[in-house]
Amino acid sequence: MPLLLIMALFLGALILLGSITGGVTGGGTTTNVSACRPTTGGSGEDSNLRGSAEFRAHQIENAKLIDEGVAELGYSGKTSRLIIIAAFGESTLENIGYGDDIHGVRNPDGSLTSSIGVLQQQEWWGTREERMNPKIAAQLFILGAKRQGGGLADVAGWENLPESHAINRVQKNSNPDHYTSSISYADAIIAEAGIDVEREGKTRSDNAQDAAESTPANADSCKGNPGGNADANNTYPWGEYGDGGVVTPPNSWAPDPMGFFYGECTSYAMWKVNEYLGGDINNLKYTNGSGSRLGNGYQWREGWQARGWKVSTTPTANSVAWWGANGASGIGEYGHVAWIDSVAEDGSFIISEYNNNYLAPPGHKYSKRDPISMDDPSAPNAFLIPPDPSDK
Repeated sequence: MPLLLIMALFLGALILLGSITGGVTGGGTTTNVSACRPTTGGSGEDSNLRGSAEFRAHQIENAKLIDEGVAELGYSGKTSRLIIIAAFGESTLENIGYGDDIHGVRNPDGSLTSSIGVLQQQEWWGTREERMNPKIAAQLFILGAKRQGGGLADVAGWENLPESHAINRVQKNSNPDHYTSSISYADAIIAEAGIDVEREGKTRSDNAQDAAESTPANADSCKGNPGGNADANNTYPWGEYGDGGVVTPPNSWAPDPMGFFYGECTSYAMWKVNEYLGGDINNLKYTNGSGSRLGNGYQWREGWQARGWKVSTTPTANSVAWWGANGASGIGEYGHVAWIDSVAEDGSFIISEYNNNYLAPPGHKYSKRDPISMDDPSAPNAFLIPPDPSDK
């Protein structure tokens, strides 16, 4: 057996041990299960692989398919290289039909993980057929779960990050250095596959690039533009349940005047947009029906763009923090929205929100987070910028 393959399999075993103890968060899986996969038998269409030459050919084939998927979207060879490194760290570039659920690994909500494919993407990323197609899996890595944003194309400045840290921003696994040891092995496969990592192409989505170009000149693309009010209090006008307000208790809902439900994250975020644009409880400037509907949290980005409003990956005061479906640690399938009260000089920012069950108090209640940065695993996937108040 060639030394390179022996080292790759040994590496996979180490990744498996470290990732099981490290836990699983949002995007894919931290477990490399292929190192434990028998060379004969097993399940899936690749179960008849035998011998190192065939195994290597299979890795090269999947690397080429990943590159094809990236090129179809017009993205660069550097993008392909990063995704191939990610795939090696997740599955040793095997397109396997199972993941770390076979080890009993669970998501933060207690459910078994559902990781499959070369990138070990869970069910919220797409259909089983999509996740088991290396070309499409690579495109989901770029565009985000169900192509709704929050993927690599929305990671500002990823090209300047260490490879493993850039991948971690998408996969959301608990160890940002998990993929470092996969780089040399992936590069060897890339060379054998003849993939041009210098190929010109996009590194960000058109919308993200447009947003970056519209960022104020004094803003740092990673740190954001300082501003806002760090000491802001809760201004939601309808009062919390138990305090004489109309907000309902957890697991009960009543419609608010904006077309959402009292005490939900969407209701609070839309109220903050109204407030920022000069509206008040008797004069709501924007509602769910003002242009394209926004719906659940994960749908806001698409609806926001349909209204012609800006989206950015740069922390921005007085903007809506947006998470796609399962977009970060503690974010569920409906996504989440919140409000950015302020951005500090060091790039950290303060988030206020309603109905975040992972922060006390749970349910239809207000909470305010301590300052975080974009390195935090709970950081937003994007920032939805309201219209300029002077234009309204």
